[in-house]
Amino acid sequence: MKNPSKSYEYKYGHKSWFLAVLYFTIFLGIYWRTACTTIFWWDSAEFVAAIATLGIPHPPSFPLYVLLGKAFSFLPAFSLSLKLNLLSGIFSALSLAIFFLLFLKVTRIFLYELAKNEKLLIFTSTLLLLVAGLNYAFWIQGVRAEVYSLNGLLFILLLFCGINYLYGSNFDQISSKIDLVKNKTYQKKLRWLYLFFFVFGLGMGNHNVTLLSVFPAFIYLFSCYDFHNFLKPKKLGVSFIFFILGGSVYLYLPLRAINSPALNWGDPFNLEKTIAAFLALKSVKQIGFALNYTLWERTKDTWVMIYSQLTFLPFLLSLLGTLFLLIKNLKLFIFFLLLIIGNSLTIIVLPSEFISTSSDFQGYILPTILSFSFLFGLGVLFILKKINEWVRDTEFSPGFRKSLVIVFSSFFLSISFLPFLTFYRLADLSKNDLAYRYGKGVLSQAKKNAVLFIDNPNLYFILCALKYGEGYRNDIAILDRGLLKAKWNCQQERSNYPEIFSGINSGLTGEDLFLALMSKGLCQNLPLYLEFSEGDSDLIDFLSPAGFLFKIEKKITTKFQDEILFKQMEFEGQYFTHKEEKAFLNDCDAQRMFVFITYRWGLYYEKRGMIKEALKNYSMAGEQDPFNLELQNRIESLKKRIHS
Repeated sequence: MKNPSKSYEYKYGHKSWFLAVLYFTIFLGIYWRTACTTIFWWDSAEFVAAIATLGIPHPPSFPLYVLLGKAFSFLPAFSLSLKLNLLSGIFSALSLAIFFLLFLKVTRIFLYELAKNEKLLIFTSTLLLLVAGLNYAFWIQGVRAEVYSLNGLLFILLLFCGINYLYGSNFDQISSKIDLVKNKTYQKKLRWLYLFFFVFGLGMGNHNVTLLSVFPAFIYLFSCYDFHNFLKPKKLGVSFIFFILGGSVYLYLPLRAINSPALNWGDPFNLEKTIAAFLALKSVKQIGFALNYTLWERTKDTWVMIYSQLTFLPFLLSLLGTLFLLIKNLKLFIFFLLLIIGNSLTIIVLPSEFISTSSDFQGYILPTILSFSFLFGLGVLFILKKINEWVRDTEFSPGFRKSLVIVFSSFFLSISFLPFLTFYRLADLSKNDLAYRYGKGVLSQAKKNAVLFIDNPNLYFILCALKYGEGYRNDIAILDRGLLKAKWNCQQERSNYPEIFSGINSGLTGEDLFLALMSKGLCQNLPLYLEFSEGDSDLIDFLSPAGFLFKIEKKITTKFQDEILFKQMEFEGQYFTHKEEKAFLNDCDAQRMFVFITYRWGLYYEKRGMIKEALKNYSMAGEQDPFNLELQNRIESLKKRIHS
């Protein structure tokens, strides 16, 4: 197989750069047109709050994303949440523009015989971008505030730097140290290697697990083409220095933690805690639990998820591209195989639960999706080359030849649009404000200077995003009961709400701290609200419904005032109508939250002996989650109680 240095010379022309800019503009327009206009669920909301406060989100803390997001937030116009959603679109569109240039270079260097026809190459590159950029896994990252769009860009940059390092280095012609020093081309290409390690170090400041999963593949690639020089101590030493320079972005954590930001997850003020944040040690401890899941089932589900992103025909063509690569360039084939296997293992092994519909799960596998998209491009290019040769060598009239070219081009173009047609309605978040309305509904029901005790990290993140990112209801204190078990969170909330915590024993955490805060708040006549859970049965007689939450009363309430009950029933009825909205039907997170909320309402009413109200809510939850046996058993049990 040819060394890349001995392949044909290839430099980007004006047309290539023009097309890269054009594709960036087109995909940026698509992502911005379909971007969520406000706060979205889970980590997306947390990042809005973290960037607003220049805080520290959950491990691995994502300092690179926080700093870039903060810089972008200073741009005028638009809300913070919208600006961060638009920033994700920029990351994704830029990834595709570089991916286009990368495909041109790789095929020209390693597979020149396949890429001789420039028109075919450009056309195939366009089809590749449609598959890569408009599948759900990639698209959904470009329309909401998330780290995965940045991670996709970092992965593409690593590929770009790696290929440029390998290209034109004349490895086989360099036989001594003197030659290495004198060879200007080689020294110039070393810059790409050092830039690779710098970008890799920066990437550790984002979603490091994803990039670590593909690192062995790059080591293999470098070793294949620069075995004698790549592993030399001096080169490794310089590479390590550049890696450390990139990774120094983690200095943000201790420097910011000592200033006690409003969101200060883990309080990583020293080296030990910074390393723990980087390694996400609590998540690592869950790996053993994840392996208890049937490994075969998890592997099968992972590959079904990957296949479904590309849809059938593009996936089939990517397999053809894989076979072509196996025959023509074994080293590149092994490289992509290591990329795909290493990256797919991140969701086969690491997560404690497997949710194939989770947009975060989709974000983990972006390197795999991009690799298959690249292979799809090779498969299409191979077929088009054969068709072009057949049309050229057959005695057809010029008009008929042109018609054949148009037919086959249209056929492959339509195949490339299959991911778009399949996932447009799911990835279009432009009219999805469900998370925003959920959070706004919680805060709007609370009285002035209220204290909210939340038992749901999703809601906690949304409320923090509204408070810190949108400046809505700054008078309200928001406390997550689950996080109160952690000392760092107790310290964070003491710093955020000194008046509420004053006089409370500093050694209290968890439920003891919750009870102390509740007692103090009731004595001071503060409006207190609670998100009800099964563990709150002892408080049931002190709780009255107040929208999504329940107000904690000083005295036992054996019976509600008619006005309170009517208002709550009206509120619940309005919420039930959400499930008829198109945005809700396409939003798996919203559907899961609907089940969560209606189940807890039903649980509360059941504890209060209000069987009809409980059955109504359980039934609503059951319609969305028909395979939940525990829930279905509750519904049947309540039906029997009503009829008996």
